[in-house]
Amino acid sequence: MSTTVAVAKFDLSAFRVSRGVSPESEKVRELELEYKADRQRPVSFAWRDLLLGEIRDIIETCSNHGWDGYDASPISSDSAGSAVKLIQNLPEGFQTPVVVPEPDGDIALEWQSKGNRIFSLSVTGRTLVYAGRFGGASRQHGEESFFGVIPRTILEVLAEHFPAA
Repeated sequence: MSTTVAVAKFDLSAFRVSRGVSPESEKVRELELEYKADRQRPVSFAWRDLLLGEIRDIIETCSNHGWDGYDASPISSDSAGSAVKLIQNLPEGFQTPVVVPEPDGDIALEWQSKGNRIFSLSVTGRTLVYAGRFGGASRQHGEESFFGVIPRTILEVLAEHFPAA
């Protein structure tokens, strides 16, 4: 004995969502597009967005003379711009640095790891000033010009002493 099952067909066109025209609807549409774009970005670059956000915060909170409660200079736009370019060009594969405002108006990136290893990279406009201590008597310091390409010397230090975990 066979059983026949009737399948009802529904017209789904009645359930289509219409697009609003109010300013609120437009804002929701913009947020939706932004969300979709964010979802398509690789997760591995989230560290870069966090560092860029930290620079924005530093620019905002350290823009007045004496921002440190003493006599600190405001963060210079040249140093902030170069710090942004540095982070945008920093390849993956290294530990994420800490972004630090400096009282002379510059921005520094600092890396620390086990064994008393520390490396500080100060962005002074178009100049990168660096110093590192890598355990024992091993130290390195110097100054490099920066025009959007991270100098090999700095990349070698990061690769040797601060690889991503």
